[in-house]
Amino acid sequence: MNIAATNQPFFTLDRDAFIPTPVSNGPWDPKSMHGRVVIGLLGHVIEERHGDNEFVPARLTVDMFRLPNIMTPVEVKTRQIRDGLRIRVIEADFFSGGVAIARAWL
Repeated sequence: MNIAATNQPFFTLDRDAFIPTPVSNGPWDPKSMHGRVVIGLLGHVIEERHGDNEFVPARLTVDMFRLPNIMTPVEVKTRQIRDGLRIRVIEADFFSGGVAIARAWL
């Protein structure tokens, strides 16, 4: 088995948009993304934009409203809800083709 052929990214980056690749496909609908891909991207973007060596995530909660379309670009918008000495709360919204698909809280 060729490891390099199976180690493909779920998304490619085009400016601020994440473009899904075929390996992000989910099992329920051939035109939708897998939920683990949605959650992974939300966690990644939160870490990239709001991560800090002083804070360790305690919980990531994600609500998925509908299945995201694999054919449309994805955008993740984040905002900091709270930043204190002991707690930091981040909210992230996952948009597929401009439609809200999921929301995460960390």
